[in-house]
Amino acid sequence: MSRGPRASNELLEGNLSRGILRLAVPMLASSLLQNAQSLINLFWVGRLGASAVAALALSGTILMMLFPIVMGMAAGNTVIPMLLMAWFQTGRWKRRSV
Repeated sequence: MSRGPRASNELLEGNLSRGILRLAVPMLASSLLQNAQSLINLFWVGRLGASAVAALALSGTILMMLFPIVMGMAAGNTVIPMLLMAWFQTGRWKRRSV
């Protein structure tokens, strides 16, 4: 599924803003889809009464707080080891004095 050796280094080389944007777009898309799901749920649950709508609103708020956090942690768990690997491979860690 990889597009070759270049695919693994795209986030480590080039424009930093572009790399951050490439990581942020999936999180934004996930948030938009989650909002759409909440609206659809509200449409159907709205027929059950006010307490059901209140429960749905509370659960939607909790989910909207958790999903970006989890996605950010997943992206960080992918990028940070790649950056550390590149740092160790270049030998820059040897030149630093404490």
